[in-house]
Amino acid sequence: EFLKHIERTKTLLLMIDAANYREMRYQYETLLVELQRYSETLATRKHAIAITKIDSLSQDEVNVLTKTFLDDIGLEANDTLSKYKADMSYMSYGFQTDFGVDLPQEKPLFVLPISSVAHLNTEALRYAIGDFVKNVEAEQEA
Repeated sequence: EFLKHIERTKTLLLMIDAANYREMRYQYETLLVELQRYSETLATRKHAIAITKIDSLSQDEVNVLTKTFLDDIGLEANDTLSKYKADMSYMSYGFQTDFGVDLPQEKPLFVLPISSVAHLNTEALRYAIGDFVKNVEAEQEA
C-alpha cells in the first residue's frame, strides 16, 4: 500500500538506519530489491540516501559505518554537501553536478547522515532534496 503511494514521485529518499543490527549495505540492497519487486518503473527512479538515527551512536562510529557503506556501494566521501551547511564532521557523499553531466541512475545522488531527534543535518537534507528534485526535473525537461 505504501509503495503504491510513492509511485507518482519522481525521486526517492531511502532511509537507512545506522542503529539497526543489519549492515547498511544489506538495508540498502533490501530496499532496492523491494522496489524492483513492486515496480520496474519505481526501481529506476533516481534516489538519495539519509542515514538515520545517528544520535544513537558516537560520531566515530557513524563515520566508520558511513565509510564502510560508501566503500560497499562504490562511492567516496566528499565535502559536496557542505554547500547546504551539512555538519562536515560526519562523512557524507554528494554527486558533483556539472554542466552536461547526467545525474547518476544506479547510484544515490547523495548520502547524508542525519538525526531528527538532535536536528543534525536536517536542514542540509531539506536543501539537498530541494536541489535534487530541481535537477531531476531539469534533466527530464531537457
